[in-house]
Amino acid sequence: MPWIGISVLTTWQHHFIDIVTGLFAGVLVSYVLPIASRWKWQPSKDPFARRLAGYYLLGSAMLTLCGWLFGGGYWLLLWPAMALLMVALGYVGLGSSIFQKSPSGRISPSARILLAPYQLGAWCSFLYFSAKNERVSEVVSGVLLGSYPRHHLLADAVLDMTSEWQKSRYAAPLSYQACPQMDLLAPDVEALERAVLALNQLKPAGGRIGPLCSGVISQCDRRGSLVD
Repeated sequence: MPWIGISVLTTWQHHFIDIVTGLFAGVLVSYVLPIASRWKWQPSKDPFARRLAGYYLLGSAMLTLCGWLFGGGYWLLLWPAMALLMVALGYVGLGSSIFQKSPSGRISPSARILLAPYQLGAWCSFLYFSAKNERVSEVVSGVLLGSYPRHHLLADAVLDMTSEWQKSRYAAPLSYQACPQMDLLAPDVEALERAVLALNQLKPAGGRIGPLCSGVISQCDRRGSLVD
C-alpha cells in the first residue's frame, strides 16, 4: 500500500501534496459512505444539546477562518475544524452515528482518522477529570457504573455506552456489547430500551456487569441511573 503513494511522486506532474489531498479525499468519501454502519438523523429538541452544538460549531468556524486567513500550513486547521463540525452535527441530530461504532465496539478507520483531533481533546479532558473520581461505583447489586477502563475490570460483562472510544483492551476477555451514546446527554427512550435489553442479555447469573460511560462518573450518574 505505501508503494502506491510513493509511485505518485515518480510522475513529474504530481507532488507530495497530491498524496495528502488524495488521502484526505479517500478518508472523507469512506466516512460519508460507510459500509458497516449507517447515518441516523433525529433532530434534537434538547436545549443543552443545541447549546453544545453551538460551541463546537463556533470552534469549527474559528479554525476554518484561521486557515483561510493565514493560508499555508494553517490549512491543516481544516482537519480539527471538520472534526468539530461533525461533533456539532452529532449533538444537533446525527447522534452517535458520527463515530460509526459497531455493537462489537469497533470504530471505522475513516471515523478514527477524521475525528482524531476531537478524540485527542476528549481524551485529555477525560484523563484530567477522571483523576478526581472513583473508577467504579456500584449503583445496584451486580451493576457497576464506571468510566472508560484503563485498568482491569472487576466485572463479568461490559455494556459500553461510550461513542468516541473503541472497545478497551481490558474489556476484550469479557462478554461485551456497545450501545453508543453522545457524551453529556441523557439517552432517549429508544436508547434506554436498547441498553436495558443489552443489560439483561449480558448479565450472568450471580455475576456483575459494568456499564461504561464516556465521561467521568459524576457526569455519568444521570445516564447510569436512567439505564438502571
